[in-house]
This record gives sequence, structure tokens and C-alpha cells, in this order.
Amino acid sequence: MCLINSPFARSHLAAVGAAARPQVTPAASRRRLPGRLTLLLALASVTLLGLEPAPAAPQAKARPVLPDVQVLRDLEYVQGGHARNRLDLYLPEKAPRPLPVILWVHGGGWTRGDKTNGPAFRFATKGYAVASMNYRFSQHATFPAQIHDCKAAVRWLRANARKYGLDADHIGAWGGSAGGHLVALLGTTAGVKDLEARAATRNNPAVCRLWWTGMAPRISSRWARKTPAVTCSAATRKRTRKKPERPAR
Repeated sequence: MCLINSPFARSHLAAVGAAARPQVTPAASRRRLPGRLTLLLALASVTLLGLEPAPAAPQAKARPVLPDVQVLRDLEYVQGGHARNRLDLYLPEKAPRPLPVILWVHGGGWTRGDKTNGPAFRFATKGYAVASMNYRFSQHATFPAQIHDCKAAVRWLRANARKYGLDADHIGAWGGSAGGHLVALLGTTAGVKDLEARAATRNNPAVCRLWWTGMAPRISSRWARKTPAVTCSAATRKRTRKKPERPAR
């Protein structure tokens, strides 16, 4: 015990321990530094980003394929007009001609939206022709350019009714949100000069006989030509309503 507690023994044991300890050179410290940085960066990324991967961006829903329906896309309803003056025409192949027409006007606050989305397409499988249109947004042209486009689309449908087998006397309009606003104007502003485009003529008015601005029309193809006719007189701008005769059973 005395030998171990002596100053000579303590200095001897300290020297042996120092010799047995591995020597770390500055070069070895530098070699281990990148590994430590990698570990620290990995821990920081896990802390900031979380353990779960970021969710993938939602993909746009593909429109279902409509059986026995011919689709004509990007038809120009204003010759030489804006890039958005286009419509898509859905024509049922097996339905008898001429076809009653539903004009779909999309919503979007007059600043966004597209003719490829909407609930009207399914009616192309029930004996209706469906025309889905784009119109100029408010950032492209100020109001009343949007209602001018809608009326131009109706006139185009009337002018090309024979070419595509359409019934020019049975054209209905249906819209949602901003589209519903435009449809309401389309049905109530016949003959209002400020809301008529320059190309308007008395022989080709932009007045449809059926107007839907809310829920889907519950009309079968059997009654397509027997529904009440709602028109606007260009002279008096009064709404007139004719009640059709109910067919005998």
C-alpha cells in the first residue's frame, strides 16, 4: 500500500496509462469531421421535415369516357377572336336528329375555370348535344365582354345547327356560380344594346328557349321538345311563357 501511494508509483501508472491510450492526430480529427457534419445535417432534416414524406400533389380527375358520344374540341365560335373563344361539342351518335342543345357555362369568379369541367356532359348520353364553352376572363376583357361571348356562342350554335344536327329552336343554357350569373343575363337581356355584341342581328338572336341556372334539369329526351318555351321579346323585353300540350297516353 505504501508503494502504490508513493509519488513514484503514481507517476509510473500515469505514464503507462498515457502510453496505452490511442493518440489522435489533427489529421484524424479532420477525417472524422465530415462524418459528424453529415450526421448533424441528417438529424436537422428529420427535425425540420418530419419523419413522414410530404404528400404528393393531387392529380386532376380524368373525365369519364362517354359511350357513343362524338366529341369535337376547341371549335372557334368567334372567328379570329380571343384564345378562349372556343367550345367543345358533345354529340350523341345514336340519338335522332336534330338534337336539343345544352350550353354549359363554367364558373370561377370570372377569373378562372375551364370548359373541360362540369356536370352537363352526362346529358350527352341521354339524347342531348352539349356545348361547353370558355369565355374571356375579367383580366382579359372587362364586363360586358363575358356576356358578349356567351351570346356569340349561342349565335354560333344557331348558325351551325344544320351542320352538326342541332335543334336551333331548343337551346338551353346551364351554368354554375359565375356561369349561372352569365346564363341569367343570357336569358333576360335580349335586345339590351349595351349587352349585345356588335355582331348581333335580328335574324340570329342570342335567346334560348330553356334556361337552367341551378340544379341539373330533370328532363328526359322524350320531353325535350315538349318543355315550356321561355323567351324574351326584343321589342318589349317581357317574358312570355307558353304551356305545351301534354301528349295523350
